[in-house]
Amino acid sequence: MKTGISVRGNFLLVCDQNGCDSSFHDFGTFRKHLLKCTVFSSPVELNNDRTAVPSIDGHVNDNYECDNHVMVGSPVTAESRKEFFGKLMLRLRVHHNVSNTALDHLSKELRVWLLSDEGVTMQDSVDAHVSALGKLNSQQKRVNYYKEKFNLIEPEELFVNLTLTTRLGNGGIICRPRKNTFQYMSMRKRFSALFSNHGFRRLFYSETRSQDGFVRSTADSMFVKTHPLFSNVPHSIRIQLFYDEVE
Repeated sequence: MKTGISVRGNFLLVCDQNGCDSSFHDFGTFRKHLLKCTVFSSPVELNNDRTAVPSIDGHVNDNYECDNHVMVGSPVTAESRKEFFGKLMLRLRVHHNVSNTALDHLSKELRVWLLSDEGVTMQDSVDAHVSALGKLNSQQKRVNYYKEKFNLIEPEELFVNLTLTTRLGNGGIICRPRKNTFQYMSMRKRFSALFSNHGFRRLFYSETRSQDGFVRSTADSMFVKTHPLFSNVPHSIRIQLFYDEVE
């Protein structure tokens, strides 16, 4: 987005995230507001009377919210401490693009601090924090933990074919085979992971169409309103695909 472009005429850019009524005349200030909108960051009030949220037996812990740092209603244990640090590092990686090298350094420095004279003055158990950080101090440890705890699904590299590549070397032409692969992600596994979380299901089944003319989601588009399936089954899963050029 080019932040220097202004809105022509009397048109305004309205935030409207969670009902925020802030409006702007140019894209620059509008974009800055979207990144720091306090209304959007606050919890969404849901009307649980509109739609019953289906439960998935055996897959959901209803006391667990994926966006919170702690387990609600659970005592502080070694596992909850590890979960806190795991979520912290995952947020830094996903939302703030922090490198895995930086996360390794963060884990190391926190352990050093907790073992120092300043760190041991804390009332909580230092050894427990050090132990939790030690289990998350490398990329592979974190990935394994995210898979186990947060149902992380990584892309699979699948083989396509072999092509012959050539290069000059040792006074002649050297031919070598090269594997061509692509990254595959199962949509079925991703949907299973999403809908096994109670917080996501509650948000999904509480979605309602806009009543004031604002387009807030794909549910407000004319295509969805006139489509035979989406117009009759409002909570059908809608998948919007984007693609780029492929070599």
